Amino acid sequence: MRLPRGNARKDILNSPENNPDQEYPAESRERLITEVARLRKRIRRLEEKLRDAGGGRGERQFLELLESIEDGYYEVDEAGRFLVINSALCRILGYTREEIIGTSYRAHTPLEARDAVFRTFNEVFRSGKPARAFDWAVIRKDGTLRHVEVSISLKRTPEGKPVGFRGLLRDVTARKQDEERTRAAFRDLEQLNRQLEETTERANQMAFEAESASLAKTEFLARMSHEIRTPMNAILGFTEMLLETSLDREQTEYLEIVKRSGESLLAIIDDILDFSKIESGRFELESTLSLIHI
Repeated sequence: MRLPRGNARKDILNSPENNPDQEYPAESRERLITEVARLRKRIRRLEEKLRDAGGGRGERQFLELLESIEDGYYEVDEAGRFLVINSALCRILGYTREEIIGTSYRAHTPLEARDAVFRTFNEVFRSGKPARAFDWAVIRKDGTLRHVEVSISLKRTPEGKPVGFRGLLRDVTARKQDEERTRAAFRDLEQLNRQLEETTERANQMAFEAESASLAKTEFLARMSHEIRTPMNAILGFTEMLLETSLDREQTEYLEIVKRSGESLLAIIDDILDFSKIESGRFELESTLSLIHI
């Protein structure tokens, strides 16, 4: 992240590709921002004491403060090389202090994220405004990735000249994992809802088709009953007329058999039609008067 000197550096810092709009989420990260501001004030006071004391006791107080905070603290030069770090940052990256000092931030950043990190540092250098709660993925010594939120601000000399960057780094891997599990749970829930809607739609379609089939069957049986009743009534009618004529005993028996068979067939037709009406929910009871002989 070495920045060119003089006018060449100003041209790069002012170029459109290195001047992205920064959006810093506020509500979900108020706690981190508040703590960063508080620690920045404490660090500034300790630096003033350090300058007044000319090193010695003030420097020890400053280093003790860095070791007392839970978040990682870092200072890098204009080329992005670590100059000052605390123990918390060592724990996050999994390296010793000696292994980190002098290395570039790029060595601990995935290749695909390096440009975004560079642009953020560049914007802080160009505008002089700190970046708060910047998302950054870092590579630990064991090769695993950790998600961190980083604050970046300019480090200046007493005369106000920028000489590097400083900031805090908080490990938010557990929170990111929880957020991902929550998103996965919502995706699963949405998929289940879609499946339920599809199943319900199929069930409604099947119910509609079943009802349509039942109506079609009822209409078919009603039509067939009518088609069968008409000739059967004619057969029974002519049978009764023949029974009223002069017939021998054998002819009369034959006609009686025809009549009983026809009446049985009509009863079967009525039963089938009634069963069809029951299935379709259109069955109606009829009241008739019957005489009981005692």
